[in-house]
Order: sequence, then structure tokens, then C-alpha cells
Amino acid sequence: MRRAFAIAVLVACLLASVFAGGSKEDSVDTQPVVTVDQNVDTSRITAIKTGNSVLVTVKLYSEDQITKSMVDSTIEEAKAAGEEMTAGDAIQLLVSQTLRNQLLAKLAESLNEEQINALVSNAIMDAASSVGLSITTNDQAVQFVKEAYGLSVDEYANLVVARYLMESYISRNYADVLEAVEEPTEEQMLELYNSNLEKFNAPASLRVAHIFRTFAEREADNPDVLAIMEGIRDRIGSGSITFEKAASDYSQDPSSSQAGGLINGWLQEGDQSGVAQLGQNGVNAVFALGVGEISDVVEGSQGYHIFKVVSRRDAKVLTMDDYLDLNEQVTVKQYIHDYLYTVLIENAYSVAYAKVIESLMEQANITYNL
Repeated sequence: MRRAFAIAVLVACLLASVFAGGSKEDSVDTQPVVTVDQNVDTSRITAIKTGNSVLVTVKLYSEDQITKSMVDSTIEEAKAAGEEMTAGDAIQLLVSQTLRNQLLAKLAESLNEEQINALVSNAIMDAASSVGLSITTNDQAVQFVKEAYGLSVDEYANLVVARYLMESYISRNYADVLEAVEEPTEEQMLELYNSNLEKFNAPASLRVAHIFRTFAEREADNPDVLAIMEGIRDRIGSGSITFEKAASDYSQDPSSSQAGGLINGWLQEGDQSGVAQLGQNGVNAVFALGVGEISDVVEGSQGYHIFKVVSRRDAKVLTMDDYLDLNEQVTVKQYIHDYLYTVLIENAYSVAYAKVIESLMEQANITYNL
């Protein structure tokens, strides 16, 4: 396949949010793929009064029991989520989850503590990196997992390890299902683009250069800093020095001064990170400029700026060949391709998972006590 299965599954939720407004439910946990024996009268469950009553015994790698209270809880959870679930559906789900858990417990015996720690650490760092954060301490990891997922690190670790074990198992035993996934066609990509045009309305974006000097340590000395900046602006206006030379000689922003003042990346209209960097006055000033124009001295959030707009992309509906994000330089077409390919991979994963449960069902000893 063109992309690794594990990577595709891990990014699926992020890609899906563009079109669906949120992530998909985990198919491993929610998909009922077991068929209850038609000779079993599940309607009798309502007549059983004791929650501890064992309704089903599932034995494969270990032995587990499904009780009436477990079935009732599953039905109530579905109801709270706005779904109707019969007792038979609940039993199907619980049996498949029990078999899945027994398999995972068996597979987990092959992992040592060092491997588990590496899996969880890498997952946390990758997730944090995807939203621009860097995790360097245990406390930061705990806080990130709590804020991002509402979980403890132990709960998150269980999910990470379970996902890894199941993906590895499927990749080893059902590679044919995954390898059968084909690349999205041009027609599929164009259809998704045309049906989601509203998602591809890009705001105006600018490449901006600046000459910057920080506020003085004492507020009373800020007029002197402002006077220096106004003198620099007058020299640029008179032609005695170029903007780029002034940035190199006088700007106190080391990340841009040696590049003619060019700030790294594109500034997107409405992006709050731009406000944090330049201040609202600065953002207002640069979006009022045309390409090549130079601003007067502008007071920002951290000091004084003189801005120059180097290039501009006006607000527009993006074409398939436009960059979705100018800072990432991924085209709309590539983005849609990756999204569709990920959906196809997830579908293949669901098919393979159903085959896993079907195989476990054939091996297991399942006793219905109804």
C-alpha cells in the first residue's frame, strides 16, 4: 500500500473532522459483529431480576461471564447516546468485546514494560506535536492527556496499547484485506471537492517582513524607541536605505533580520496567532497594505514595527491545485486524496476486524444461559 496502515488509522479522526465536523467512533469498540443464536430467547432477559445472573459464558484464552447488569448497562448507555438497542444487540456487542479483550490480553503477553512505555510516550508526543505542543516532562504528559482526551495516562495507555496490538494482529493475519485498498479515483476526489466547496473558502493571507524594536525596560523611555523607529522609517521613505538593509542593521528580531525582515510563514486573516505575535494594531496595519507597500511605525504587543507586505493571496474559493494551507504547502487535491484514502483504509480495517471476531467466535466456547 502507498501509506502505512497504522499511520492512516491514527490520522483518520483529524482528517474526518474537516468534512464531518468531528471524529468517528472507534469501530473496534462499538461495532456489533456477532450473531446471537436464533434459538436463544433473549426476551426472557426482562424477566430476570438479579443483575448478577450470568447470561453468557465466553471461553477462549480465558473465561468471562456476561451478566444481566452488564446487558442492562449497555442498553442504557446506548439510550443515553440516542440509540435503541435490544437485549440481543447488547449481547452481541458484549460477546464481541469480550472476545476482543481476551485476544488483546493474550497478545499483550508479548510486550514488556519498556515497549509499552515507548508506545505510550511516542503516542503522546505525536499527538501533542500535531497541535504544536512539545512534551518534555511527565507532568506535561499527564496534563496534556487530561486536557486533550479527558483521561488519565493509564487509561490512555490502555487505548494506545490495545490499538497497537489489534493493528499489528490484523496486519499479520489479514494483510490481504488491507492490501486490496485502491487509491481514490479522480472522480471520487472531484465529487468530494464539489460537495464541500464551503469548506475550501480561504481567507486572505500575507507574507510580511518587519523591522522591530522592543519596548524599553522603562515605559518612560518608549518615546526614545519610537523616535528611533520613526527615523528609520524616514530614511526608508527618502530612499537613503532600503527596507531590507534597515531590517538587517536595526531590527531586534533575530529570526527575521538577516532575511530582510521576512517573518517565517504566512499570516492568515483571522488567525489569532498573528494577533499574539504582532498585536491587533499590527495585524490591522499589514492587511491594510498592498504588496510592496511599507507601513508607518506601528505599536504592537511587544514593541514597535515597520511592516512591508511581500506577497498576498486574496480570499478565494480554493481550486484543487491550490495549497490548502500555505504554511504546510499541501494542495487541496492531496488533502482530499489523503482523506479518502484514510476512509478506505478504515473501511478495510472494519472488514478485517469483523473477520477477526468471526474467527474468534469459531474457536470460542460460548454458552448461553437464558
